[in-house]
Amino acid sequence: MAAALALAVAPGAAAAPQATATATQMRVLGDINFGSSTTYGTGCTYTVQVLVTNAVEPVTLLDNGIPIAVRVPQSGNALFTWIPAVPGPHRLEAVQAPDREPTVAGEVRVGTGTHLGYACVVNGG
Repeated sequence: MAAALALAVAPGAAAAPQATATATQMRVLGDINFGSSTTYGTGCTYTVQVLVTNAVEPVTLLDNGIPIAVRVPQSGNALFTWIPAVPGPHRLEAVQAPDREPTVAGEVRVGTGTHLGYACVVNGG
């Protein structure tokens, strides 16, 4: 079972002047992980896709305000691997240089993940 969570433009970002490079949309793909309350679990692997307006400038992914990876986009997409370490609320944000503040963000609830081969079963969240 695949699930995706699309995260919208951060509040206030729509009113900001258009930059030359901007992250415009973010999706967290549930891959083959599943749970009754949430698809997202600790120790489970997820793909985060960030759509951007500039195919050259690096994109930074943040988890609860902490930068976790930087990628150069390919064809307007920056792909990240995200493995949540702790259960609870996570705020994922993305920013593309030269912007200094994230332009896309969203909240994800994370439960406790248990690996079953290539998938994870998620409890709680």
